Order: sequence, then C-alpha cells, then structure tokens
Amino acid sequence: MNRRVLIVDDDPVVLGVYERALRGFAEVTLAENPRAAFTALFGGQEEYAVVVADMHMPVLNGLQLLIEVGRRCPDTMRIMITSAEDQKTAVDAVNSGRVFRFLPKPCRPEVLKAAVAAAIEQFVRVKGERELFEQTFNGVVNVLTGVVSAVQPESLGQWQNLRERARLLGKALDLPDTWELEAAAMLLRVGITTIPRPVLAKLRTGEKLSELEGDLVRRIPEIGARMLENIPRLRPVAEMIQYQARGYDGSGWPEEGPAGRDIPLGARILRALVDLRRWEDSGLTTEKAVMKLREDPRAYDPEVIRRLDLFVEDPDAHKLVEVEERYVEDLIPGMVLATDVLSDEKVSLIAKGTALTSVLVERLRNFAELGRVIQPICIRPKSYDAAALEAMLAERRARQAEEVAQAGVVEKSASGGARSSCGDPTAEDPANADGGLAPARDASA
Repeated sequence: MNRRVLIVDDDPVVLGVYERALRGFAEVTLAENPRAAFTALFGGQEEYAVVVADMHMPVLNGLQLLIEVGRRCPDTMRIMITSAEDQKTAVDAVNSGRVFRFLPKPCRPEVLKAAVAAAIEQFVRVKGERELFEQTFNGVVNVLTGVVSAVQPESLGQWQNLRERARLLGKALDLPDTWELEAAAMLLRVGITTIPRPVLAKLRTGEKLSELEGDLVRRIPEIGARMLENIPRLRPVAEMIQYQARGYDGSGWPEEGPAGRDIPLGARILRALVDLRRWEDSGLTTEKAVMKLREDPRAYDPEVIRRLDLFVEDPDAHKLVEVEERYVEDLIPGMVLATDVLSDEKVSLIAKGTALTSVLVERLRNFAELGRVIQPICIRPKSYDAAALEAMLAERRARQAEEVAQAGVVEKSASGGARSSCGDPTAEDPANADGGLAPARDASA
C-alpha cells in the first residue's frame, strides 16, 4: 500500500512535530516551501498518496499549491491546515472538491494522523476503482482494435507506434491522464470497419476513388466517432477521433466545427502525429518531417508542434538497441518487431514496430505450423526510448515546477522459411535536459 506523504510548511519546528506524529505509520517527506514540494512531487517517478500543506506560506499559499497538485496529480489526496480566520476558504475548497479535508491550526498530532489515515484509505479506493475501470476499458479497446486490424492488418504496428508517441506527447503537455488519448490513437480508424471491401482494396492499391467513395473515406473519423459516442466514458475518445483531421485554424474535416484551443487537445495531438507519420512514410527523416509540419503553422497547435522535438532521432540511436533473431516458437508478448513479418508469399503479416501481444504470438504460431511465415523474425526486447523519454519528462516537470513556484503562476484560489535479414534498427532519443532541483527532505534520513 502506498503510504507516501508529503508535508509542506515553512516552519521547521512544525514540520518536526508532524513528522513525529506520523513516524512508523507513513513514509514522510518534508518540504519547507512550495518549490521543494513541487520538486518532490513532479521530479520523481513515484506518486504521493497524500499532500498536507499549511495555508500561509510565501510565494504560494497552501490552497494554491494544493490546487496545482490536484491538476497534475488528481488521485493524490490533499489536506490543508489553516487557522480560524481562513476556515470559510477551507470549507469552500472542500465543498468544491479541491481539498479532501482541512484541519484547524494548531493541529494536534492524533488529529493529523487520523486525517492522513483516512486520506490514504481514500487514495487506495480511488486508485483501485481507476485501475479496475482502465482494465475493463483496455479490454474493450483491445477487442475493437482487433476488429480494425482484421480489416487492415498491416496498420496495427502503426497504431501501436502512434499510441506510444501520443502517450509521451501527452505527458510532455502535462495531461494528468493519457488513457483516453491512447485509446483514441488505437481506435483512430475504427470507422474503416464500415467501409465496403472494394473501396478498401482501392485504398491499398492506391487506385483512384470516385467522388462518392472519396467522400466516404473522408467521413471515416465521423463514422468512428458515432460508433463510440454511446459507449459509457468513451465520449471524450469519440470527440478526439471526430476532430482528428481538423486544422488548428478551422480548416480540414469536418467542414464545420471548433478551431484553435476549442478543438480537444487529444485531437490536436493526433492531427500532428498522424501527419508526422505520413511524412516519415514518404521517406523523410523524423527531423525533416517535423520541419515540414512547421511550414504550415495554421494547421497545428503551436505548442504541440514545439514538443515534437521529443521524437527527433539520434543518429547513433541504433547502437543502443539490440536486435535479435528469433523463431516463432521463441516469441513472447512484449517483444517489438524490428522488421515486417512476411508470409511465404512475401506479404506483410504484421508491420515492424508492432509490440507483440499474446494474440499476435498465437497467430504467428498458427501460420508457422502451416509453413506460411518466413523465419527467423527480427525483434528487439523493447525500445529503450520510452524509459529515456519518461526520465527526461520527469526532469522537465521539475524545472517547470520551479518556474511555477518562482513566478507564482498557479490557478487562483477560491479566495484568490527463407532466412530474414535484420537491418540496423532506429530508435528515438530525446535531447538532454538541463537543470533539476534539490529534492525535498526525506524525514527518514
């Protein structure tokens, strides 16, 4: 059970009293100012179950700090300690859901311990409900993705790559949760399941479409959105899919709809990532593809475009990724294909970049039993770039937290077969990030 608690107060003596009250019950970290608190919260990989903050502190007051915590860490429980004259503000904060509980100051140790215990229980409950929902939700997404891949099997690897990029880009843009964005990336073309087979055949071969067929293809996002909008909790995903081809300036498809920041952020992210992939598929490097997108600033959210530097490749990245040859019987879920898997007729069965699932492994084994797949298969255990990007994003969040603390720019409070050949793989590597702050003081040290 997560018992990590962060206590923020500018009085070291008070911090000592609170730490002794929770000693042996919780894993306590102490911060004497909002800057140290932000560093502890956003500079590491592990989340806190509870944040306790005093109302009166320099630069930011406790409520402002807790509002920012709620925005970035929505599952973390927030407790405010305040004096009698601030109790109306505290009650309003609790009633609006921004604070789990407020405690009077001075706060007796046993009162603090009881409140923290209740907050930890609530945190565990919220996390459990979220995990159960996400497991159910992911099951639905996997089923729908399987339907789409049956229609366009060659596209599965592309959507998995898009999902990973969307997740990382969402984190870089401070989305507190990325599961809806990831689902939209995987279901981006779910509407294609309604397209007649002759039209799909033309799309695969590049044959010219009739005007009616072209209009049908353009409406794939709209069709997909209608398929999802009546499923509970999928309406935000449906909106991202519906406006995936909508330009930031209001151009694109559908012809009528929102523009600028009124377009869902997920749709703005997907528009940029899909077009980035199209330029890459045309033969451009990622760096040149990003430059192409920047040539048309009206079509894309400028903040999204700025963050695409995350995916610019390091020329030496291939040296950091080991590629192995495996026979189908040795494949396991989680491995990533370094090249396309081909049938004995040289038809692509699964695209490179696809992360193998248990279903895909079973599918390949069935093909192999019939002698219908070329072996060995080139794989890599897992791309290193995700972990590197995660570390870089954590460091960036710490720097952004410092800027927030210094400038006081926070939301105002209520009171204010044939042998295959493995070529050199490529991997994405982020630019190095500078800076970082000293961590808050661990009370156990």
